Amino acid sequence: MKKVLLSTLLALLACTASAEERYISMRNVDIGLAGQGYCSLVFNLTASAPFDNPLEIEVGLYNGDEEVYKALMEVKPFGQARTNETQYCFADYPCDEVTKAKVLNVWEIVDGKRVQLSREIIVPDNYQPVPVE
Repeated sequence: MKKVLLSTLLALLACTASAEERYISMRNVDIGLAGQGYCSLVFNLTASAPFDNPLEIEVGLYNGDEEVYKALMEVKPFGQARTNETQYCFADYPCDEVTKAKVLNVWEIVDGKRVQLSREIIVPDNYQPVPVE
């Protein structure tokens, strides 16, 4: 009986540890015209572990220190397999000057209800491509 309880406890601890270790690497890969006076920031998301439920990521778009717009990005479940560990999402906004984006909130949608996740689950990837001359 003690062995069963011990193995169950260890399994629960392992599940808890792996859930806490999951994160999403977030990289802005493009800016485009969405039409009707709106622009779109394109983000590449890469999951470290599966996200089996949809997510919502709220980003603030800034020009310097001034917030010019908030956008809500909807993200489908991803990361269950190597083939879908990466996903794109879009933040549409009126075509104002935007110099940075900041993650304000992250929610996982579980059974139709928002569950707040830590903003630290998003790890910014500020990769700068090599200029082409």
